[in-house]
Amino acid sequence: MIDLSFSLNNTLKPNSIPQIYREGSNGRLCPANASSFPSIIPMSKEVKALIFSGHENYDYDISNCHFAIFKGLCMKYGLKCPSVDYYLAHKSECRARWCEEFNVEMKHVKGYILS
Repeated sequence: MIDLSFSLNNTLKPNSIPQIYREGSNGRLCPANASSFPSIIPMSKEVKALIFSGHENYDYDISNCHFAIFKGLCMKYGLKCPSVDYYLAHKSECRARWCEEFNVEMKHVKGYILS
């Protein structure tokens, strides 16, 4: 297990786990290699739950946030997007149907949807 006590006893921000990121080639944030602090990104959900619980810290894992953000913007401006609403309410079913309909593996479907 990662030695989190080292991170918690840091002088940069005591009792916290500093996170230093870089942008990966896919546009997502990933741990900076030069950092001596462990990154929370690759930690298991169980370890994250232990770290965040009881400390007023939260770990948000937003599934398909592009569509959730788009829906929120549409709602703000009074626009209706029934297809996006349906997809967000039935992601698994939609993806499975598209895999079958277009003969595509599930691992590729999300990329196609977001593109």
